[in-house]
Amino acid sequence: MQLKCPGCARTLKIPDSAAGKVVKCPCGKQMRVPAAKTAAAPAMAASASAPAQRRPQAAGATTARAAGQPASAQARAAQTRPAPARPTPVAARPASNNAFGVDAGLFDELTESDLQPVALPPKPGSMPKANKPAKDATDEYVSDADKKKMAVNQAKQKAELAPLPRRLGAYFFDASLFFFAALIPRILSIALGMDITLGDEDVPLTNDDLLLIAAICGSLLAAFALTALLISLRGQSIGKLVFGLVIVDAETIRPVTFHQGVLVRWIGWKLKCMIPFLGARYARQDMWSLFSNEGITEHDIMAGTLVVTSRSVKG
Repeated sequence: MQLKCPGCARTLKIPDSAAGKVVKCPCGKQMRVPAAKTAAAPAMAASASAPAQRRPQAAGATTARAAGQPASAQARAAQTRPAPARPTPVAARPASNNAFGVDAGLFDELTESDLQPVALPPKPGSMPKANKPAKDATDEYVSDADKKKMAVNQAKQKAELAPLPRRLGAYFFDASLFFFAALIPRILSIALGMDITLGDEDVPLTNDDLLLIAAICGSLLAAFALTALLISLRGQSIGKLVFGLVIVDAETIRPVTFHQGVLVRWIGWKLKCMIPFLGARYARQDMWSLFSNEGITEHDIMAGTLVVTSRSVKG
């Protein structure tokens, strides 16, 4: 017989001996083979055997009559005698069909997983192969802009990001610190009446000029050392200390270390901006991200840091 699979619509050839049994399609779908067609033959055989069962009784009645016994006594004896019980064959039991001709017990032995739709394999080249992202990573099909938005949303859930006015105020305060560190030795040299000839190209450098250059370099190094020390200990530059901001690790929301805050975020980014032909582009992107990415700049992304308010720091 032929049976159509309800899962993949494939026509299967089923042997007659599998009637009433549960079979499995190559697609994984299980189904019960209807026994409606095979039940007619045993039923006819059972009906044909009924006259044969009555023949011995008729023969017995004829013999009894021949022996001279009354027919009424023979009939009463036949009625009181219990008939032998015979089990109905399994194949002879009629199948309970519904209005559509489908066996009612078709899905008796099926599980919930068998009732799920069959997923057909995609055709080669019809869709790209997606790699499973690693832990704490994003899908390779996510654009850089979406990744930055996701980083901003995750940062907002962890801490309070530094407001833009305070972030700009801390930046200009730090820049003015280094500016005054280079300007103060010059002001002192003028106040002391030193012989400074740095602006004259034709005049050789004097001892006062060399002393002024050394004083400017020393002042800048002192400002750099003070800023690096504060970042290493507190995660704050002088400007961020004044405006109540802290540089923290983006994962732990704790103040950064010397390596992350000074070597990577500060010195490493400055060296990256000095790359010929590309450094200016990096600097522009960093400045633009300060306004477009809610304060998460390119050097923050590079170092894995955030600038948050002091009250949102974890210890």
